[in-house]
Amino acid sequence: MKASKWITNVLFPEQLTVEGKQFRIIDGLEKGIVNLREDRSGYQGYVLKVEDTESLLSYALKVCLARGQPENQSESYDVRINRELGDTKGLFVLPRFIDSIDLISAETGTASTYTCFVTDWIDGKTLSMYLRDHPDEITPDWVCAVATQLHRGVQYLRKRNLKHGDLHADNIMLRNEIEDLLPLHGQGPQVDLTIIDTGHTARCTEPDNADFIAFVDLLVLLYNTALRNRRAVKETPGFALKFKQFLERLTEDDEARYFPNGGDEKYYELRQVCDSISNEFGLIQQSFQPFDAISAEHLANDKLLLSLFNKKFPWYSTVASKSPTVLTGPRGCGKSMFFRYLAAKTHLFSDTCAEKLPSIPFLGVYVGCSSDLQNNLLWLSRDPAVAERKANDVVTFFSLIVLRELLRTLAAIHDNSFARRLYGITTSAIDACVTYCNYFLPSSTETPRLSGTSRAWHYAERIDKLRVDVGLAMLRDRPSPTVLPETFIGEITTKLQENCLPLIERPIVFLLDDYTKQRIGSPIQRILNKVIWERRKSHYFKISCEKFGFDPNAIDGVKVDSDREFALIDAGDYAVSWKTQNRNTGFIKNLIDLRLSAASWDGNVESLIGHSEFDSDLKMAKYIRQNRSGTKSHYHGIEIISRLWSGDVSSILHIVREIFIRGEVTSSSRYLVPKKTQHDAIVGVSKAFAKRVHTYHPYGDMLTRILQSYGSFVKDVQVSGSFEKNSNNPRRLIQLEFSIRPEEDLFCLLREAGWKLYQIDNIDRIAKELLRRAVFIERKESRAKESADLRTIRWQFRRVYLPSFGTALERKSYLDIKTIEEFAAFIIEPAKFLRQKGIGFGVKSGGTPDMFEGES
Repeated sequence: MKASKWITNVLFPEQLTVEGKQFRIIDGLEKGIVNLREDRSGYQGYVLKVEDTESLLSYALKVCLARGQPENQSESYDVRINRELGDTKGLFVLPRFIDSIDLISAETGTASTYTCFVTDWIDGKTLSMYLRDHPDEITPDWVCAVATQLHRGVQYLRKRNLKHGDLHADNIMLRNEIEDLLPLHGQGPQVDLTIIDTGHTARCTEPDNADFIAFVDLLVLLYNTALRNRRAVKETPGFALKFKQFLERLTEDDEARYFPNGGDEKYYELRQVCDSISNEFGLIQQSFQPFDAISAEHLANDKLLLSLFNKKFPWYSTVASKSPTVLTGPRGCGKSMFFRYLAAKTHLFSDTCAEKLPSIPFLGVYVGCSSDLQNNLLWLSRDPAVAERKANDVVTFFSLIVLRELLRTLAAIHDNSFARRLYGITTSAIDACVTYCNYFLPSSTETPRLSGTSRAWHYAERIDKLRVDVGLAMLRDRPSPTVLPETFIGEITTKLQENCLPLIERPIVFLLDDYTKQRIGSPIQRILNKVIWERRKSHYFKISCEKFGFDPNAIDGVKVDSDREFALIDAGDYAVSWKTQNRNTGFIKNLIDLRLSAASWDGNVESLIGHSEFDSDLKMAKYIRQNRSGTKSHYHGIEIISRLWSGDVSSILHIVREIFIRGEVTSSSRYLVPKKTQHDAIVGVSKAFAKRVHTYHPYGDMLTRILQSYGSFVKDVQVSGSFEKNSNNPRRLIQLEFSIRPEEDLFCLLREAGWKLYQIDNIDRIAKELLRRAVFIERKESRAKESADLRTIRWQFRRVYLPSFGTALERKSYLDIKTIEEFAAFIIEPAKFLRQKGIGFGVKSGGTPDMFEGES
């Protein structure tokens, strides 16, 4: 029965005598009647705030319905409870005085006897109040800290054959630290968990599970409350599953099934669960198939990512250097996986941490734009004027995201002894960093945290809450709760470097992944470029984006100079420029074998795919020309698969997956997939990729016409055209070249020619889409053969499309485009233009049939 059912009918005097001591009631009473407060009302009584008339100290006095004269009210109870619970360092609040008092009923005027307990007064909130009033603080880490401390208390009672008997959310207090007491160094404001209302604690004469059942109920309450904080749960994806599994084990009928050694084992199991939740890197993916998560975004498990990472990327050393870089390339080329690998946090809970982290010459902090920036800021790009008006808010929003990820990384590093020494991330350095942040941010940003939880982790969550508030203010066109300067990130990293000397040699690098115009818009990039490319010795940025996905202009009209501010790395060009076939094959072989090994499959590339008899592309080109009819099976073997690679790793994985599906390869298979099966799978995937171009927006139809026309041209020249000069080698013209003057811009020239010849004003945009969508791979410019005063533009047809047309896979010679008018004709009238070019290479009119004709 709730205390509110009877307490409002009792008359209280101004003072009460408990064990001979006088206590004055300082709660407001109206003519002796309690002004009921739900947060003071429990199942067995009501709590009044009282004051010792002699010492003037505040106490809590709980009045309960009397239950005879139990042992609890004997003189020995106070001695016993203090002896058995008094050495728990504040985990329990103990009764100081216990007595019976007589109070008069306001209705009948008769006196009744009540039991009262006097304990220390605690400034804070009950657990139920905290869950209600601070929902954004109920994070998985917070739940884990509360659950661990609660279990310590319950297990302590059980070991001493005691039971609390009334354990619930209103009898658990989160106690604030004394306001004027300086926090311990590096800790900041905290709250401590305390179990109250121990006045009814009794000796167990036989096993009693009441406290344990109440403990499980509390865990369920915490779990359900945390799930409503979707933002925080999203950041720790293992929480929902891991914590739920632990709850299910706690409620198992046969306790010995999971916890044969009893309560202590539960505690250590809980600690392990909490540790794995607090750092999601500890999560182990239960099952993995070789071609799961072809996209790195689907790899939630960092341990798995490390096991799949192929360090033989041709651009590894360039991108991993200590310099700002912009990494571009076709979708699926491995940019996201690469950046996640360079992030320090990815390695911290791996067995290879001490081996791999030192080889990365900076402290990498991963920031994903697709999750944090796209949905929150892209809407601003629809109206550049609105984006410019909210530029300060955009900078603030972005800075908070970067700060959040930096703090999470620092917290994870601090928890790892090796990384802590490597980067010099001490407790005092984190304390100084957070304190310095507080100079810029609202005073309400850092709230008291539960003792035992990391200050950096907690502050990162508070920063994320502030980020949400800033985002909502922008969306609702309201004043932002805070405004940060463009130099904020630089100020923070400089402060960190001052306190962590190893960061001078290993500067902080923010790995800004998918920072592309299609994700966040050019207006937003122009605003953020001043933050990203600020020159600081304490930090710099590396960004990844799609082809033409980075706008180098700043909002104030200043253009970021690529020659001075960053190195531009094109993953597609690096891949197709890799001269040595063995290096190329080694990379692709390693890529596939790593996935087979991670999935614990018996087979590998050698046993399942094998080698091609065409040790050179020229040899295969001759074979194709000589064998135009009959059964085809020349696309097989790891060498052929590796030649299909134009930097697009995901395409290769799709091809191998299709080979395994058609070849009925399983985890125990060790046989070679037949050549014909491999060939059909490669051609099938190639045709599927070519067909998909039609769905691209914008210009999908135009891109498809160009792709089909050029692929047919390449095949016609190779199969029926004239041989290379002075040889019997088929021509392999999968690359086109065009020479212009150094000061000229190809796309400007195309725009002018398109309007002049066809009255079309978007030809330059179509050309850019050919490269952005990787129908062609743009290679580095070279010195023109015609003159040293010219430079040559080189575009290579994406190799994965070539099996659609039945051609060889490597370049020998090129299609020379003579004039800008020819280039415009190639884009607007590809079939007509290439038919005419084919005649010059000895191709008879008519060409080859449509590439999709006769497919199975």
